[in-house]
Amino acid sequence: MAGMLDHLAATGSTRPTWVLHADRTPADHALRTEVRRLVEQLPDARSEFWYEQGASGEPGSRTGLMDMDGLAPEADRSRRRRGPPRRPFSRLW
Repeated sequence: MAGMLDHLAATGSTRPTWVLHADRTPADHALRTEVRRLVEQLPDARSEFWYEQGASGEPGSRTGLMDMDGLAPEADRSRRRRGPPRRPFSRLW
């Protein structure tokens, strides 16, 4: 994910970009600081993070499993989903 965001930032992309991530804790979130920095560099990007524990100390984060309710990315956009195949960390829309 960070590599894709780095490419978008380096090329000056203005495309709408959503970064959605779920993890056990903020400390378990690989490249968390880098991802936040890259999202801030993109003019039309937003991020949403969910943590099973410790979300209260992390600005803009939520506690629990990833939940797409209330999020409505445009239907014609491409999506990239990454994560463990056997771990139910999200509910997809």
